[in-house]
Amino acid sequence: MQDFFGQLDFSLLCRLWRDHKDLFQMVDFKDGKHAVLKTNFNERQQADDHGNTHYLQAACKKDERKQGLNYYLGNFRPSQNSSQQSASAAPKQAVSDDASDLPF
Repeated sequence: MQDFFGQLDFSLLCRLWRDHKDLFQMVDFKDGKHAVLKTNFNERQQADDHGNTHYLQAACKKDERKQGLNYYLGNFRPSQNSSQQSASAAPKQAVSDDASDLPF
């Protein structure tokens, strides 16, 4: 399974909740009712300028979409796990505070 790194537009999510509650479903959980927004996680045809290869959008049938409403909630790109990051990073040289190893 691949992990992704990205960001959600929380302002847009709040605006959808405030102005378009019909997109949300109220679902009963053990701790009470929760507002749930169904979403789609989609792959882009090509990465954008920031390397994002996927996007998240509110799930809504195309024929039910409202004109002028932004359904896109965030952008994502594959994340690198720590072993990939450490392998790709240049090795750091050790720095010593000992003046006896100075070359002059």
